[in-house]
Amino acid sequence: MAAEETLGFIVTFREAFEAFLLAGIITGVLLKTGRRHLLPGVAAGLAAALALGLTGGWLLYKLAQGIPEGELFEASTSLLAAGVVMSVVYWMSRHGAQVASEARSAAGAKKGLLGVALLTLILTGRESLETILMLAPAITSDPLATLAGSTVGAGLAGAIAAAVTLAGVKLNLRLFFKATSLLLVLVAASLAGYGVHEAVEWLEEEGVELGLLAKKVYSLDLPESHPLNPENPVGAVLSVLIGWDNDPEVARLLAQALTLAIGAAIIAPRPSS
Repeated sequence: MAAEETLGFIVTFREAFEAFLLAGIITGVLLKTGRRHLLPGVAAGLAAALALGLTGGWLLYKLAQGIPEGELFEASTSLLAAGVVMSVVYWMSRHGAQVASEARSAAGAKKGLLGVALLTLILTGRESLETILMLAPAITSDPLATLAGSTVGAGLAGAIAAAVTLAGVKLNLRLFFKATSLLLVLVAASLAGYGVHEAVEWLEEEGVELGLLAKKVYSLDLPESHPLNPENPVGAVLSVLIGWDNDPEVARLLAQALTLAIGAAIIAPRPSS
């Protein structure tokens, strides 16, 4: 499993799970209020959100093909993705607990098929766009591996969300957002570290002297068959989750540490007023 496939699975699973839960909430409201005839609107909204994500991913990949400065583009997309992930974590820490109640209220107010479809698209389309932005560096690097991981992640998320909905389990959204926020902070740190690594390599090729920032903290000459090699499944998972690399620069580790510190500050419990 490549790092791109792992990243695609983790990010898509998290975002798709929230999207399916929101669609499930809308469906539940429609069934309780005797508006079963509006259920096709939910399906249409989900389909539109999926199309939005696939189109966005394709456009991003085509854009990357026309940019000659590959390392600079990968650095930019990775840092942008890290910023998007952190913005999602910040939003969830402030508004995540109200998502379900707001979705129920909005679904209760919608009358027509088009209104239900648009509501579903708005709520789940945001998750779709967030997924594309988070996966930008993986999409431009290896789109097929990213798509494979994303497909598995979305399928698993859909199956679990359906099981939760059918079983009538009341999910603790506060706990869900807290747990997934921690996971996303780790992913953001990995993305930030990779982005800085690519930026360091590009700057060095341009003749910029970075001094200590470009120095290797350690360098492990791992063979391709070694489990911790980022090209192998274990190494790929560690690369995505903790930013593991076998020869990181000082700048890379500093970027990861800074991102983790910011993330910890965001998700830390706030003192009650």
